[in-house]
Amino acid sequence: MKSEQSIFKHQSLKVEVKTSADKQMLEHFKSTVLGTPGGLQYKHTTIESKLENLGKVYFLLLKRYDTLLGTIGLALRDSYVDGDSCKSWYIRYFAIRAPMQSKTSRRLKVKKDPGRGNRLLLSVGQAYFDNPDLFEDPSSKTSVPSIIYSYTEKENFRTLGFNDQMGLLPVRSFCTLLFSRFRVKAHPNVSAIKKEEVPGVKKMISDFYQNYSMFSWQNLFFDKRYLIYKQDGKVVAGLQANPDLWEIHGLGGKKGKLMMKILPVLPGIRRIFKPGALKFLAVEGLFYLPGYENCIQPMLETACAKFDTNLIMMWFDTKSQIIKDLDRTTDYGFISKVMKRVEADVRVSFINIDEEEKEKYRDRPAYISAFDMT
Repeated sequence: MKSEQSIFKHQSLKVEVKTSADKQMLEHFKSTVLGTPGGLQYKHTTIESKLENLGKVYFLLLKRYDTLLGTIGLALRDSYVDGDSCKSWYIRYFAIRAPMQSKTSRRLKVKKDPGRGNRLLLSVGQAYFDNPDLFEDPSSKTSVPSIIYSYTEKENFRTLGFNDQMGLLPVRSFCTLLFSRFRVKAHPNVSAIKKEEVPGVKKMISDFYQNYSMFSWQNLFFDKRYLIYKQDGKVVAGLQANPDLWEIHGLGGKKGKLMMKILPVLPGIRRIFKPGALKFLAVEGLFYLPGYENCIQPMLETACAKFDTNLIMMWFDTKSQIIKDLDRTTDYGFISKVMKRVEADVRVSFINIDEEEKEKYRDRPAYISAFDMT
């Protein structure tokens, strides 16, 4: 399709499809407060670099005259289940400006009325959600078998309302794991992967996630951020570590406001949590050979030392063996003791996929991309 195409216009309102982000869109993304009302709320600060590495993305834009009011982005990639690839569209950059949202933030009201802007984008974009191949070919009549999916916190009622209207249903749950160290150290067995080691490591990663759904290579092995653990010269574990920075706008409720004031001045804690900012590593692509679960903690510690941070965030399916192994072998540190694990849904809309294939997404742990979470 063209890099920009108008698909709806009524008086001052219009909806467009674009294939790249312009200056106005970047400003819109940067000004959007994400997270759950009453919980952790934040802004992304590394949007440009994310867009450069996200692959092919199509944006639905809602505008009044030439002012951008809302966006829905769908990032295209292949994901895998049973070794077979499936065309997959990940929902990202869903952001509606306040004037188009519901006037009240009360849970019941938000749940019933996700906002006029949401409804217009959903109404106009419904044909694309039913057949996302229209993004690539406006003359397409039917879509190849594919999925549209999102990651949604269980308490984020506004986004859940949007998911429901779009036909995205929960298939799996996952949670956030926090790993922290006041003092970081590097372990000699951990190093950045070399080019000639990538094929062998990819085979081990593929074997490790063979019983998972939604695994994707999209966000692995870039910017020399993949670390491996070697035992007697043999690669036995690895992970991708992506530095990130969030601008924190709230932790939720009176307790959260108090923590926003106290945390930055506590010895040790202020290395992790500075006023308004949260510097961390987002980890994904974790694998380890059987019997080498104890290698995970030194890899995480080395990642902190290598990228000069004291906090790591990871996201895993709540029923996955990875969480069981981590809980058994890893000391997560102080932060995980004072902050509870936040659960979220993997929500999927299936397009031309039979029931037998759908069951695989419901029955198997889902691979969660940290790059897509941040």
